[in-house]
Amino acid sequence: MFKVVLVGLLLICGLPLIFGVLAIMVFYPAWFLAREEREW
Repeated sequence: MFKVVLVGLLLICGLPLIFGVLAIMVFYPAWFLAREEREW
């Protein structure tokens, strides 16, 4: 039972973290390129 709770907590805490990292990896280069284009 304890292992199930532990896995559940890891998923609840881990999934937003994984999505956050993916979002940063996707959006940061796009934002950086957009900023570079505006400066030129």
